[in-house]
Formats: sequence, structure tokens, C-alpha cells
Amino acid sequence: MNLWDIFFTTQATEPPKFDLFWYVSLFTLLALTFYT
Repeated sequence: MNLWDIFFTTQATEPPKFDLFWYVSLFTLLALTFYT
């Protein structure tokens, strides 16, 4: 399952209250990608 599919599906079905969670998660994933 693609992370982006989960991301967009969540954005489409859940309230915006999860936006901060997603931003932090994506930032962490990007940081891990660049630092490893």
C-alpha cells in the first residue's frame, strides 16, 4: 500500500484535525530519507 494513497485517502475521509499529524510524519520520513 502506497503511503501517498493512505495520505490522500485520509485527507478525503477524515477531518482536518489530522493535518498536523501528517505534516510531522511526512517531515520525519523526509528527514530519515535524506539522512540515511
